[in-house]
Amino acid sequence: MPFEFASAIPETTHLDLDEAIASLSRQRLSDTLVSASDIHLTSPGFVAFGSGDERPITKSAYVQLLHFVSLNWEDVQQGDLPDVMSQVQTRLQDRPGQLLLRTKSRTVQAILSPTYTPVTNLDILQAAKESLAMSKATVTVFRGYLRLTGVTDRVTFQPAVGDILSGGWEITNNEFGKGVLSMNQFLLRLVCTNGAVVHDGEAEHRYVHRGWQREGLVQHLSTIGEATISRMGGMDERLRRMTETRLGTHRHVDLGRASARALGKAGVETFNETLTPDSSVYDAYNHLTFVSQKKKLGPRRELEIIAGGLLGAMMV
Repeated sequence: MPFEFASAIPETTHLDLDEAIASLSRQRLSDTLVSASDIHLTSPGFVAFGSGDERPITKSAYVQLLHFVSLNWEDVQQGDLPDVMSQVQTRLQDRPGQLLLRTKSRTVQAILSPTYTPVTNLDILQAAKESLAMSKATVTVFRGYLRLTGVTDRVTFQPAVGDILSGGWEITNNEFGKGVLSMNQFLLRLVCTNGAVVHDGEAEHRYVHRGWQREGLVQHLSTIGEATISRMGGMDERLRRMTETRLGTHRHVDLGRASARALGKAGVETFNETLTPDSSVYDAYNHLTFVSQKKKLGPRRELEIIAGGLLGAMMV
């Protein structure tokens, strides 16, 4: 009998912050601290803990459980299933201390250290709404991963007549222990709503979910949000320089290689048909961010970061 893991949460996107908050409010997480020895593998893909109710578990959470008993999925996935379950159960019985089981819709989505600051994606969205004056926002959620991009009317740029870009924030988090809380600068081109992530030295903030009180970590978003915006000075000049700077052969080749994985075969062909060494850096920036909008979260963000890197290269 193979493992019967619970289905992972599919990718969803909201174009309104209040809509995203309402959606996550209907899918609240539940955290339970239990002794490792009180976790029982009742059947393949299911666990029982606390009150003894059997719950389905995702593959990701099961891999986390293996980590806490010093096993790897790669080492056990081809093993005899009853033997594997028995080995894991024995190690759980011998493991001291507690583990944090995070569930949603009665499914175990994550198994975490008790030192993990139990901040949720809903906490992050609510904090962003309260502390960051976002005029436009997009929220994508995928397997516990949250990405919020938003801009403010306080910061705008115009590298060319009539071409308006707004400045703001990209906030990412993973409530299943798969990523840190981070904030970066974000630019949104209003004419076609394509955006770019800008890693700009100190403007990139990353916070692990340890060593914080939950309220302190959430409230800190306001402080780092203001710092992120304050460092966007000079962006107008860099954008203008992008419009005046040719890609050149070397940068054109390097950019094509860097973006090939996220673009895919057809996307690479379009890239080479659309851009030449004589194209401006701003043309390349707009091409990558425009085509990124049709991609899933992973390749979309990768292309937006590559485009933001072009802007970063304009720093003097």
